[in-house]
Parts: sequence; C-alpha cells; structure tokens
Amino acid sequence: MLGPEKREDIAMRIEGIHHAGLSVADFDASVAWYRRHFGFELLKEWGDANLRMGLIGKDGVHVEIFAEPGAAPGPDEGRGVGESMSQRGWKHLAFTVPDIVAAIETLRADGVTIMVEPVHDAPPGYAYAFLRDPDGNHVELVQV
Repeated sequence: MLGPEKREDIAMRIEGIHHAGLSVADFDASVAWYRRHFGFELLKEWGDANLRMGLIGKDGVHVEIFAEPGAAPGPDEGRGVGESMSQRGWKHLAFTVPDIVAAIETLRADGVTIMVEPVHDAPPGYAYAFLRDPDGNHVELVQV
C-alpha cells in the first residue's frame, strides 16, 4: 500500500463530466423548461411516485433531474450569485453558448429571470451571465 506522500502520483484518468444532478419541485415542468430554453430532450426516466428521476440532454451535455414530493427548497433559491458563495456546495450549472448577448435576450423575452447580465472579459477569460430555472437554481451561460 502506498503511503500518503505518494497519493498524488496515483490520480485516475478522467474522460469528462457525464452529468450534473439537479433537484426540482416538478419533474415535468422542469423537463419542459430545459427543453424549451436549451433544447434538452428526456433521454431516460426511472423511479416511482416517491422519487421521480430522469436524464435530459443534448450534444453530449446531460443533466439528471430528481423530483421528490415535498422536498425542501435549496439554500441558494432567492439568493444572489455572490451571496451563495458563503455556503459550501455546488452552486450552478454552466452551459457554453456561441453568443451570450443573444442567448440572454432570447431568455429574457421568454420571461426567464436574469440574475447577472452578461459580463465580458471576466477574470477567467470568458464572458458569463446567470439566470434562474423555475426552481430558483442558478444557471450560468458562458461564451468562450
């Protein structure tokens, strides 16, 4: 067995991110929202009346949706992007788009809540903007 001083030498190979998981209040409404705004299709569904689950996606991007009746809202619902950084945990989904300004204008015209308008030349080296899905989950759009 390797000692602690050797652990950094055994990093496994990662081929990519398969999916992100997202808890929602209404399975069908969330699937419809992600289909309408991002073109995701329901690829697979499973579970039962106590926990409905499914995988949505397109072009190799996948999101797993969980809907449990009576599930409590997440801590970031209603909080701003910066405010949510004061708690540990996953903060948002980020999707790459070819034109961030056009994407935000299309979403705004369809009634989507925009949290952060497009920021260009951000320190990470790309443009970004934030919006909320129907459950208040933060979604980031990135233009590289």
